Amino acid sequence: MTNVAGVHDREGALAYILTASEAEALLDDHVIEGEMEPRLIAALAAVREGVGSVHIIDGGVPSALLLEVLTAEGVGTALRSDTGPHFFDDSKVYLQAK
Repeated sequence: MTNVAGVHDREGALAYILTASEAEALLDDHVIEGEMEPRLIAALAAVREGVGSVHIIDGGVPSALLLEVLTAEGVGTALRSDTGPHFFDDSKVYLQAK
C-alpha cells in the first residue's frame, strides 16, 4: 500500500494489470518517473524472483485491499509475471460475468 492510485500507462490512465515485461518497458521508456519508479522497480524485482503478483494500491482508499482483489475493476495496479497462470485476467472475466 502506498499513497498513490497505482501505475499510469503511456496515456496517463491507471494500468489495472501489467505484466513484468510491460512494466519493464514503461521504466525503460521513462514513462514511470518520480516516486513511482522505485516502487515499480521493487515490485518488478519481486515478480522476477518468483512472487506471483504485486499490487500497488492507495492505502487511503477505504477497503482498498478488498476492492483490489474482489472487484473486476480493482483500485490499483497488479503486476504479474509474464508466464504462468493468468489469474487476474481469468478472475476479472469471472467477476464481470456475475
